[in-house]
Amino acid sequence: MTRILPALALLLCFITNLSLADDLEYNLTDAINRGDLQRAEKLIKKGADVNKKVPPFKQAPIVMAPLQGLVFVKLLVKNNADINSKDQDNTTALINACLYGKLDTVKFLIAEGADVHAINNDDMSTLEAAKLSENKILIQFIKSAGAQ
Repeated sequence: MTRILPALALLLCFITNLSLADDLEYNLTDAINRGDLQRAEKLIKKGADVNKKVPPFKQAPIVMAPLQGLVFVKLLVKNNADINSKDQDNTTALINACLYGKLDTVKFLIAEGADVHAINNDDMSTLEAAKLSENKILIQFIKSAGAQ
């Protein structure tokens, strides 16, 4: 019996990984995280749901897209991504864009209606995230957009 349990656990992990490998949304998130724009575009054309939250952080692709650049954010927004989508920690794309000092992405997200008052579970607001980036222009911009 003790030998069966580890084998069963390994089999379940294998099956889970196979099912994720065939999942369009999982692959879309992976493509964005790897900076593979062509693959992301193909997966969206195949029907990947740009708003589906995937493991391990239960986040839609838009939340992490700012780390890879504005082109990924624009692709997702063009395909009806919810720009105010939150991950399991209530972090939004705008918080991440502020945190990583992505001024062009911050401007775009705000122009598209992103919530400048978003706060994640660590009490990090968009303004706090901008301050952590140490980008003075971004800090001024996010303040002028109403962030507190």
